Amino acid sequence: MPLIEVDVELSVKALEKLLDYTVDFLVEPLLGGWKARREVRATLIRALGEAQAEQILAVGKAIAEAKAQEIRARAEAPPGAALRLETVDLDRRTERNLERRLGNIAAIVDKARAALPAGDVPDVEPDVAWTSSFSSGAQGVSLEEMQELWARVLAGEVARKGTTSVKALSVLRELDQGTAELFRRLCSMAITRTGDDSLVVDSFVLSPGGDPGMNALEKFGVSFVDLSVLNEHGLIFSSYKIGDDYTTSIAAQTPQGWQASQPFFYQGQEWVLIPERDPDQKFTVTGVLLSKAGREIANAIELETVPEYDQALKSYFTTHGLRMELVQSKSDAESDEL
Repeated sequence: MPLIEVDVELSVKALEKLLDYTVDFLVEPLLGGWKARREVRATLIRALGEAQAEQILAVGKAIAEAKAQEIRARAEAPPGAALRLETVDLDRRTERNLERRLGNIAAIVDKARAALPAGDVPDVEPDVAWTSSFSSGAQGVSLEEMQELWARVLAGEVARKGTTSVKALSVLRELDQGTAELFRRLCSMAITRTGDDSLVVDSFVLSPGGDPGMNALEKFGVSFVDLSVLNEHGLIFSSYKIGDDYTTSIAAQTPQGWQASQPFFYQGQEWVLIPERDPDQKFTVTGVLLSKAGREIANAIELETVPEYDQALKSYFTTHGLRMELVQSKSDAESDEL
């Protein structure tokens, strides 16, 4: 069975850019040098483009490092020593290990291909520190669920350089599947605001039932112990009652409908707050705040539905004289006019 299934109509430019972010890892342990990087990069493109993904593993068998180890061992061995077989075994183990790591990288690249947004990818040079950090972490990711997460991080960085920092990659590298699932649950309850550059500026998880530090979020699947784990991994701040002004998310009535200067996102949709009592109302939220690294990783998280929290969040705003209102997209507005 092929290692990965590949769409033969895949844009070569998009694939080249994905490989730009991982090829240094693939090549440096093998042959080294600029010419070698270009040759292996071309080999990988041909392999994926022709849906012959097994050829990626064949590249690993060209490893020069293991061969050099065998040559050195032979030269240093005393006459008659039975070192040759041991060295050959080491060579084979090294090849198998590299094949496994190459297989992980190949799977992540293919999943990232599927996660890339439609259209051309930006033709910008990848950051060397970023590609090195990503590849060294991704090579050890064998669980499919975690590969999906790493793939979305890669796709996001290819689509927009600077989406995920090297610091965030180091945090991601330390995540096990259980912690990643826990973080997914928390992100699925977060309200998020973006700046003019569309990058996330803050991401809060409000606690409708009381203080998160007193286990108020446990009924929604995130206990105080869970928060401590996420904090230890650098995904959230240690204080669970951080506040911020959300007055800019309160909408005003305009000829075009309810509009706010800074809407927020919840469950992947854009919302505003409608004042039910005081049109000049001020409003501050408090809750669990995601760290910068947490916000960056959250961009790659596939959200799950949390119906019980949906209702609790809307009720929370209602008690403060506010109503959550979904922002109508331009396409929906145009459809209504027709």
